[in-house]
Order: sequence, then structure tokens, then C-alpha cells
Amino acid sequence: MAWEDIGLADPRAVSIALDAAQTYERLGSPEGELALAQAILYLAAAPKSNAGYCAYNAARKFVSKDSSRAVPIHLRNAPTKLMKELGYGHEYRYAHDEPDAYAAGEQYLPDGVPHPNWYQPTPRGLEAKIAEKLKRLNELDSDASYKCALKNCKHAATAYQSKLASQKAGQKIVRRCRDETQNTEVSRWGSPRQFEFEIKDHVDIGEPLGLDFDSAVKLSGARFAVLRGPLARLQRALAQFMLDLHTTEHGYTEIQVPYIVNATSMRGTGQLPKFEEDLFKVPHKASDEGHAPENFYLIPTAEVPLTNLMRDTIVAGDKLPLKWVAHTPCFRSEAGSYGRDTRGMIRQHQFEKVELVQIVPPEHSYQALEELVGHAETVLRKLELPYRKVLLCTGDMGFGSAKTYDLEVWLASQNTYREISSCSNMEAFQARRMQARFR
Repeated sequence: MAWEDIGLADPRAVSIALDAAQTYERLGSPEGELALAQAILYLAAAPKSNAGYCAYNAARKFVSKDSSRAVPIHLRNAPTKLMKELGYGHEYRYAHDEPDAYAAGEQYLPDGVPHPNWYQPTPRGLEAKIAEKLKRLNELDSDASYKCALKNCKHAATAYQSKLASQKAGQKIVRRCRDETQNTEVSRWGSPRQFEFEIKDHVDIGEPLGLDFDSAVKLSGARFAVLRGPLARLQRALAQFMLDLHTTEHGYTEIQVPYIVNATSMRGTGQLPKFEEDLFKVPHKASDEGHAPENFYLIPTAEVPLTNLMRDTIVAGDKLPLKWVAHTPCFRSEAGSYGRDTRGMIRQHQFEKVELVQIVPPEHSYQALEELVGHAETVLRKLELPYRKVLLCTGDMGFGSAKTYDLEVWLASQNTYREISSCSNMEAFQARRMQARFR
């Protein structure tokens, strides 16, 4: 039977036909003839579909055009001591040990290979049931947030935490709580000024100087701003001031990074899959036929491209720490913020930020956090802006952070402190997702 004649809505059709042929070849008549007759009746009566045939051709075309790629480290076998030391096979997840016998959220393809969607089952016969199963697996992937991976890595995390126990003992404990109302104020610097006149906010002050929201609405919509003249110059000067400060006094290396990154980069730092609705997605049509399209994303922070420079990399221990700074625009959809901070520039879809990142050995991470916070505080002190340092409790922290400080600047027009900088120790959370290592 030709392949196109057995393109049924049942991926087992080919094996059924081959099994019947082998039965006839080995047993002859009448058993073999009976097997052939049963197979022919089944294949003739089963719902038709060419989904398997199309998927097979698409896969062959992709493989024929794609270049050779390295197997991901965690999927490599580790038969020797050296390979184990290099991390081969570390944290590989066996499906039979996972809930639903499926390693939800696992990455089985090399970096740069888009998730294949060649097989599109038809809503007929067994393929309809297969479609339901695939939908369920996709839901598990979306909802997993790598919980299964963390469960399988529990023994490694325990050893890691034990290693840092003595170093962490001196750190202030992060409080367990529900929300930001239980954050802890650590310190304050400067005193808010008192004025004998009505205080204007940045909108009233800025509009005569070139802060233009109307033009931004015409160009892009709400939550954007156009800066003209002295305000555009002020923004450029502030960024330049911070870059010069961090590179000349604090030992950072300035890096220019792309503003659009792939989904793998977003997964590495933790934005995907959990926070996709907060991102601006840039659909990208595959340039080569047979390649599945891959989404790109505008960066929500320079942390994403900076940190991903370490993805799938083993760096020599004597090269650490690595201290990087970048000035980039940032893009956030602000999903779920409808009605909040609608006036002015407090909560924008696009804003500019100077980002600090340090890559350090695990035992130095908390010391590096304190140093990084100090560098951010230096900026505010040189600008003579009163601020307070707040230690976040668990209910207000990012889900990947082990410890976070917020620096909140006094806004006279609002008579309160507002967060202007957030500094976190991610411990091994991002490093494990990105397979970033040192030796």
C-alpha cells in the first residue's frame, strides 16, 4: 500500500499495514491473509487524514536545511567523571518521575530551534483524541513555571543552600507575608523639603518645558510621552551621568545590547512563561520554509539581554565577578494596571533605564547585592534626592528573587515615597534556567 493511501486520522496506520505484511510473510495462509484482510478493512473504514504525511515532510525539509546544532548540556549523557563535572546530563528530568508522566516546561531542543508544530491533527478518529492530549500537554507547559524542574532539583537546592548557610546567617531574614504592607524599612537618606507654596507635580512643571503627552497619544496611544528640548537633553544627561559613574567609579563594563530578544532569553531570566501578558510580543515569520515561526519580544529591562550573555556558557572562576551596565529603552504592557497611575510618567509602556548586573560565585552573591544597592544609592545621593531603602517581604518579591531591596524616592507632589530602583539577588534561579556555570 502506498503511503498516501494509508494517511488516516490514526498515526498507527503505517505500523498496522507493516505488521499485517510481516504476519503474512512469516505465517503465510490463512493467518497472514486474515491479518491483511483485517488491516485493509480497518484502513478503508478509518477516517482519512494526511496530517502525519505533512508533518513527516515538514520535518524532513527542516532537517535538510537546518545547520548542525549542539545538544543541550542537560540532555547529554554523562558516562565519565569529567563529563559529570562539565554538567552533562545534570538536572535531566525523566518523564516517568513527573506528574502526568510528562516533564512540563522542559526544553528538549537546542537553542535557536523553534518549537515545531508540524503535526496538526485533524478532528477525526484517533487524531481527535491526540489533539485533546496535545492541548493538555501545552497547558501543562504554560502553567508549569518550571515547578517540576524545581522539584527534581530539590536535592541540588538543598546542597546549595547548605553551602550558603553560614554566609546567609548574617543576612537579614526576608519576612514571609502576603503583600507590600509588611515590607521593612531599612534606612533613610535626606529629608524631604518643606515648601510654603502649592507643590506642582511633574506634569504641570514639565509641559511648559517640553513634556508632551498629546503628541504621544497621536503617535502611539496612552502611557507614552514625547520629550522636547531641555527635557530630552535632561534625560540624555541623566543616563550619561549614571553610565559614567558606574563605569569609572564602580567598576562596571558598559554594554550595548539588542532591544528585541527571543523567547529562550525571556525564559532564561524568568519572564516566560509566567509573565507573557506583561510583554510586547513581536511575531516573526520564519525566513526558511519548514521552520516554525518564532516570537520575539521587546525587552522589559536590560537585565534580560545582559544576563543571557551567560546562557549555555561556562566561565572560568578567576574571571568572576562580571559587572555590566547598560542603558536601554524598556517596554512593558502594564497588564492589570488599568486605572493606576494614569497621570504623567509614573507607569509607561516605554521608558529608559540604566541597568546593573553582577555575575558572581554563589558564596559572594549576598555581598554583591549589598554592593549593587550601594551603587544605586550613590546615584540618588549625588542627585540629592531623599530616599528610603526597603527590604521586601515574600508577598511583594518577584517569584525568582531570594532577596530584594527597593529604593523609594520622595515625591513631594504625592507626599509619599515611590519605588525608583529594585535590586535583587536571584541566587541560582536564573543560572539554572540558562545553564550558566563557572569552574
